[in-house]
Amino acid sequence: MCGIGFILSPKNISKNPQKTPLSIDLLERRGPNWSKTVVVKDENWSMEFFGSVLWLQGSKITLQPVQGDNGDVFLWNGDAYNIGELSSEEGISDTKWISDNIFENDSDFLLDLISKVKGPWCFVYYKKSAQKVYFGKDHFGRHSLLWTLDEVSIEKGCTICSCGAERYLTEVPSFGVFELDLLKFEVSLHPWSTLNTEALGKLKICDQIHFSLNQLNMTLPIHIQSINSIEDYVKLNYGIIDDLETLLLKSVKRRVTNLPRFCRTCVAQAVEVNCNHAKIAILFSGGLDSTILAALVHRCLPQDESVDLINVAFELEGKNKRFGFEYNVPDRISGIDAYEEIRTLYHREWNLVNVNITREELTKYRSSHISRLVYPLCSILDESLGCVIWFAARGKGVLESQNHAVYTSEARVIIVGSGADEQLGGYSRHAAKFRTDGWPGLINEIALDISRISSRNLGRDDRVISDHGRSGRIPFLDEDVVNLLNSVPIEKKMDLRLPRGIGDKILLRGLAWKLGLIKTASRPKRAMQFGTRIANPKEKGSDVSKRLMVSE
Repeated sequence: MCGIGFILSPKNISKNPQKTPLSIDLLERRGPNWSKTVVVKDENWSMEFFGSVLWLQGSKITLQPVQGDNGDVFLWNGDAYNIGELSSEEGISDTKWISDNIFENDSDFLLDLISKVKGPWCFVYYKKSAQKVYFGKDHFGRHSLLWTLDEVSIEKGCTICSCGAERYLTEVPSFGVFELDLLKFEVSLHPWSTLNTEALGKLKICDQIHFSLNQLNMTLPIHIQSINSIEDYVKLNYGIIDDLETLLLKSVKRRVTNLPRFCRTCVAQAVEVNCNHAKIAILFSGGLDSTILAALVHRCLPQDESVDLINVAFELEGKNKRFGFEYNVPDRISGIDAYEEIRTLYHREWNLVNVNITREELTKYRSSHISRLVYPLCSILDESLGCVIWFAARGKGVLESQNHAVYTSEARVIIVGSGADEQLGGYSRHAAKFRTDGWPGLINEIALDISRISSRNLGRDDRVISDHGRSGRIPFLDEDVVNLLNSVPIEKKMDLRLPRGIGDKILLRGLAWKLGLIKTASRPKRAMQFGTRIANPKEKGSDVSKRLMVSE
C-alpha cells in the first residue's frame, strides 16, 4: 500500500491554482516506510509527484516516485498478484518490475500490461517522450484515487491523489486508463472492454483495454432443488462448494503470503530481528464472511504465527447501557461465539482484539480526522462504516483471552470481507426484491450491485484502513473468485425462499458447513453499523451527514 499524489500546474503559476496542496500528512500515513517528492518541469508545465511506501513486496523496499533514465516518472499503489503469462523475478516488487518494463517500451505496452494485472491497483505515469500522463485504477476500484478533472480544465492544471479532504476532489471512476495529453490539453479514456461507453458523454474514447471477466449468469431457474437446511444444500451442491473453497483459498493465500515477515514495529529492524508478532489481522464481526476468511487464513500461515481478530463495539447509550456491559453489542456477542468456534477447530494463537470505543472518542476522531478520509463520500452510512473500519484498522483494544490485557495489533495486512454480500444475496434489499419481483427481480438487483461495486465504498474503505499504515485486502473480489461466482446459477448462490440465516448467501453457508463451522453457517447477517451499535436507527443512511462536513 502506498500514498500517491500528482499536481500538474502551468509553469508560469507559482503554485497550484486551487491554492490547496496535496494532503501530505494523509499520504504519508499510508506509506510509513518511505516518502519523497519529485518535481519535473518542461516548457509548459510543472509536475509534482509525491510517493509514500508501505513495504509489502520484494526482498527490499522500492522507493517512490520511480524515475527512469529517460525522464519518465511512475507512481504505483497496487498489489499485482499475477500479470498474465508474464512473471517477475523472485524477490522483485511489482512496482519495480512494472516500472522497469514500461520505461523500456511504448504506451501500447503499458495498456497491454495493465490488462493482464490481477489484483488491486491504481497508478499515475508520466511518459516524457509522448508528453502524456496516464492514470487509473482497477476494474473493481479496490484502491482509492481522487482527481479534479471533472471540474477543473486541464489548461489550469489538475490534481490526482490517493486521498485528500479538499472539496474539489472526486473519485476517479474505474472505467479504464485515462490519458492526459499535455500538448493538446485533452483528456481521453482507454475503456475496459466490458464498459458501455455510450453514457460517457463528450469524453474522448480511445482503444479498448481487454478485461477478462465472466458475465453474470442471468438464467432464470427452472427446476429448483427442494431443500430445507444448509446440510441438505451441501449434499446436493458439494462440487460447487468445493470449487469456491479452492479459489477462495488461493485468493486468501495470495493476500497473506509472500510478504516481508515483519510486523509494523519490527519492520524498521528487518535485517536483524526475528519477528514473532502477528502480521495478519482480520476485521472480525463473527459473521459468516469474516469467520470463513479466518479459517482459510489459518490454512495459509505457519502454525506458530498468531493472527489478530479485530472486533469493534461502540459504547451503548441510554436504557441499553449497564455497568460492566457497556460494549455488549451484537457484533461483540457473535465475535466471541465465532472466536470460540474457530479456535476449537483450528489450533493456533488467535488474538481476539476487543476494540471498545466511547462516544467521546468517536466524536473526537470523527470530526477531526475520519471525516477527511471518508471524503468525498458524505452520507450517514459512509460516516458509520468509515468510523467502524477506521477504529478497527487502528487495532487498539483489549485481548479476550488474556484477562483483557491492553493490546495493539502490529499486523500490516488486514483481511476484510467486502464483496460477498453483493455477489451472494446478503443484503435485506435482495430479499425484498425477491418478495416483490421474484427471481427476475433478484437477478437484476444482483447485477446492479455487482456493476456498481467500484463506485460505492471500496475507495472509502481503502482510505480509512491505509491511514494506519496497513493494507486492506479483499479475497471475495479476487478476479478468479468473481469469475466463478458470476458463472454459478443464481439459485445455487442464494435461495431467498428459505429463512434468513439459511437462504441468503447459501453457497457461502455451505462452505462454512464444509469447513466445520456449523454455528457460523446459520448465523444471520447483521449490518456492520447496527451490529457495532454506532448507527442511530432513527437516521436514514442515505442522508447527508452533517457530522462529516469538511471545513472549507
